[in-house]
Amino acid sequence: MLQRIRTRNYPMEDAQIEIRLNQGEYVGGDIIFGTVFVKAMGQLQSRTLKLQIRGYEKSSHQYNYTIALEGQDQYQTKTGKRQWEKVFLGEEFKMVEYPSGFPRGAFSFSFQYQLPHGVPGVFNIKEADSMDGSIKYSIAAYFTNPQPKQRLYAEVPLIVYDSLDCRNAHYPPSKLHSSDRVQYLVCLNRGSVHLSTKLDKSAYLSDEDISINVDVDNQSSLDVSSVTFTFNRVLRFFGKDGERGESELSDRVNFTPLVTQHHEAIPRGTKTSWTEIIKLKEVNKLPPNTSGSIVRCKYHIDIKLHCQYSLDIDQVQQVIIKPHHNSSWVMWEQPDWLDDCTVVTVRAPLTVTRDLLSSSSFANVLSPRQGTLSRQLN
Repeated sequence: MLQRIRTRNYPMEDAQIEIRLNQGEYVGGDIIFGTVFVKAMGQLQSRTLKLQIRGYEKSSHQYNYTIALEGQDQYQTKTGKRQWEKVFLGEEFKMVEYPSGFPRGAFSFSFQYQLPHGVPGVFNIKEADSMDGSIKYSIAAYFTNPQPKQRLYAEVPLIVYDSLDCRNAHYPPSKLHSSDRVQYLVCLNRGSVHLSTKLDKSAYLSDEDISINVDVDNQSSLDVSSVTFTFNRVLRFFGKDGERGESELSDRVNFTPLVTQHHEAIPRGTKTSWTEIIKLKEVNKLPPNTSGSIVRCKYHIDIKLHCQYSLDIDQVQQVIIKPHHNSSWVMWEQPDWLDDCTVVTVRAPLTVTRDLLSSSSFANVLSPRQGTLSRQLN
């Protein structure tokens, strides 16, 4: 399922502007290749074209606190709200400048920008046990204009993955192995039980199935009465209550078991293997993993082997939920006038060389039927 994300574009009556990137999804450390296209029906008063890259996170959560009632030996519980917002990526670059105003015609301004390493993945959740949080990115291009009411502006969203595992989702992680002695009434050794599990992928979309390959070797003299699988989400939001004058950030942790299912008993002295399926599409509100400084989200599966009169054998499989694809990039409709654009070199540090512009890095910036940039260069 494609996630629909709105693209904002504010043209003027006498000009149009578009932004196109080389792909829809990125991870920290990636280089973003893109092009700003501008068509002016006549000379504009606008002189400077700028590019802005922005990333921010916001969080809010409710909490309870107690106050003493004045003149009474009584207390009252009240509900407060802690919130915080942080801009962790905010850069602006001057691409080109025309002292006499932007000229008439159609032009393309290609650029490159490297995302900082370690930036968190996109995220959004609302009303999860009174916890709201979001992490968003965008790239905007706009002209400075002496007349504020005339606004030539375009903005596209960025989908940023929290880790490389989201991009390499089809490479399964290593198998986990657990082995423990089964002790009857916690002291009498009754042999050992071996548990091995492996996920089929390193990351999942929120509507996919998680397949867990399970191997159990019960070498003990006791039956494994059942195997329990619990899929959990852990949210951790930071904020402070400005109305109460809090100066330090406080966190709230929300631990939610989302799915619990059981497998049948495993008799003593037997080996068995099976694939356990957890259907994520049956779970509502599964935002992706993220590791922001004030908004964090993780998932894991607790696997427990229950043996009567003995301690459980536990194993934890970390699970990564990744964002859906950037549908605004996939469904972008290319205007016909992009065929006639003249290539203009932008200022450092965004500068793109001619060799790079005609390379595969810019192959997806335009539709296959076009090839405007390479044709202009040749």
